[in-house]
Amino acid sequence: MKLHSIGKKSIPLIIGVALLAGLVSFIFVPLTPVHAESNQAPMPRAPALNAAINQLLSNILHEEQNWLLIQQNNLSEANIILSELNQLIQAAQNEGKDVSSLKSVQATLTSLISTAQSNHNTASQILATHNGFDSSGNVTVRADAHNTLVSANQSLLEAHMSIVQAAADLRSAILAWRIKHLSPTPTTTGG
Repeated sequence: MKLHSIGKKSIPLIIGVALLAGLVSFIFVPLTPVHAESNQAPMPRAPALNAAINQLLSNILHEEQNWLLIQQNNLSEANIILSELNQLIQAAQNEGKDVSSLKSVQATLTSLISTAQSNHNTASQILATHNGFDSSGNVTVRADAHNTLVSANQSLLEAHMSIVQAAADLRSAILAWRIKHLSPTPTTTGG
């Protein structure tokens, strides 16, 4: 069975038929008038919907405040780990071991944790001023409340990512250092 191939002469015919089919299809599309948007204010939302949105924003504020507390604990633990890393470096250095890779990761961790602390402090200030919320966490100005939550969330997330990166870097550096510097445990042979 022979398949038909499209030759150079038949391409304009195919394009013409496709254009004709497209023009014919416009005949069957109903025409509807288009109106410009009026300058009238949008229809107000139902009071129940407004209350639900405000409650959602208040709940998110409380969740971000809880995240701030948890993150402060994580930053405190990260600083303790940095202190322990410093002790490990000092002990290894006293034993005459090469600690240059650990000192390098210590500098990186210090920088990441400092960045995380800075972002955390920014989030803390944003949540402390709580623009758009009253002192009880109830929404007073919805747009301001939304902006407060978005800004605080961004700072909290950036701090979190710095902490996660620091933990991953520390894990891999310690593992690599142990593999390089710790000698395998001698085994005894039964005989």
